[in-house]
Formats: sequence, C-alpha cells, structure tokens
Amino acid sequence: YVPSGTNLIRSTALIAGTNSGISIVAGLMVFGFVFNFDLPTDAGSELSFTVFPRVFPALPAGEFLAVAFFVLLFVAGFTSCLGGAVVVMAAARDELHLSRRVAARWVVGVIVLLGVPSALSFTSVGLEVAGEPFLDRVDRLTGSGVVVVLGLLGAGLLARRLPTRNLAASFDCDEWRLGPVRLGPRTLIGWAAILPVLAAASYVVAAVL
Repeated sequence: YVPSGTNLIRSTALIAGTNSGISIVAGLMVFGFVFNFDLPTDAGSELSFTVFPRVFPALPAGEFLAVAFFVLLFVAGFTSCLGGAVVVMAAARDELHLSRRVAARWVVGVIVLLGVPSALSFTSVGLEVAGEPFLDRVDRLTGSGVVVVLGLLGAGLLARRLPTRNLAASFDCDEWRLGPVRLGPRTLIGWAAILPVLAAASYVVAAVL
C-alpha cells in the first residue's frame, strides 16, 4: 500500500504529529463544554452524543453545524473502518487463499457482528458489560495500550524475520535526526528487535497496577 520511494519515517511522524495535535485541540474544546455544562468527565465516547447536542442549539446556524458535524463524524468512522477492513481482507486473501468477494463477505460479517453491540450501547437497549457501556469497554481495552503493543510487536517481528539489508533500504534515507541525535536505519532496526520485550513488560506492569 506504500508507493516505492516513500520516506516511511517522515510520513509516520507527520501522521502521528497531525493526529495528536488535532486530538489535543479537540479534547481541549470538548472539555471546555463539559465543564460549562457540568457533565461527568469520565463519560468516554458518550461525550460526542451528550455534549454537542447541547452545544449546537446555542450557536448561530446550530442546526446546520449539527448536521455537518455528525455527518463528518460518520464519514470519519466509516473511512477508518473501511481502511482497517481492507488490510484484514488482504491478509485473509493471502493466508486463506480466498477470492476478493468471499474475503469481503467474511470481513464485513465480522465487523457487523462486533459493531452492532457497540451501536446498541447508547440506545434504549443500553447494552453494558459489568455496568459499563459495551463501546466504552471495547474502547478502553483497545485504547489503553493494546494497539501500541501490537504495533511494537509487529515492528519487532519484522525486524527479526526480514533481512536487515531489505529493511534498511525501505527507509529510503541514510539517517534520521532527533535533535542532536542521529540514528541510522540499522540502529532503528536494532531497537525494533527489543521493543516488544519492553512493550510487553510495560503492559504487564500497567495491568497489574
């Protein structure tokens, strides 16, 4: 999925920096509304459906902004789901030797099966797990380190299994500068080989504490 000649380090840093910056700004905005309306700050993903419906009526052209916001929220969620589904579908086709249509049906079926309980969390059904909305439970489980740990494990697996020369060539740069520190591709690959151990240790410590 990555064109030849793409600088992976620069692209990754740009994506991570942009995502983090927008998330921080959005968080500051949302919590300003939360404190103004005296809402619980630990409401989780429910905030999008409890805070903004109170905010938009107080704004000029609030109805238009409300429609635009929730349409964009749906598009953001749908495109993220679609991007993840394409990766899973490609893996299913390669490993299970399925056709595109069959792989798409299986992947979409699994997504719907897992997505319906999340969608029912904030409806009249109020689906909960141990007193917590199902969507919040899934969000807390996947957002509290699982994604990071899996990413690091994947990087470590690539660093251990693929030839170092091929990995170094894929960086498309001689070195990466982090302030006064200069790191070459082989140094980064060496760190990637030990990061899974550090990630697993940190996750276990966080789970215990």
